[in-house]
Amino acid sequence: MKRRFRVTDPRGIIIHCTNETWEEHVLVNHPDMTGKENEVIEALRNPFMIFADAEKPKERNIYYLLRTSMVKYIRVVVRLIGEKSGEMVTAYQADSGKENEKMIWPSSD
Repeated sequence: MKRRFRVTDPRGIIIHCTNETWEEHVLVNHPDMTGKENEVIEALRNPFMIFADAEKPKERNIYYLLRTSMVKYIRVVVRLIGEKSGEMVTAYQADSGKENEKMIWPSSD
């Protein structure tokens, strides 16, 4: 599978997205994401917040980009692979977060 993009999040985690994931999952299931690849990259590089997935908190992180021009967020789901890498699972527009997600970045510690 050919890599579409690779970015590093603010915690140093390297995240990649394949052409297959972008074209055959994101765009097929969320056609409104057409032309929003740069916003997804920005969500990973400079997220508004990062949450642990409510159902799979140790396996998946959720990145949110707050879009000032619209009410919606860009929500990007990343499957973690080890401590310092991950792969994008999906990306879509959302009105809000999901119930029971726990914010993990920025840290409140």
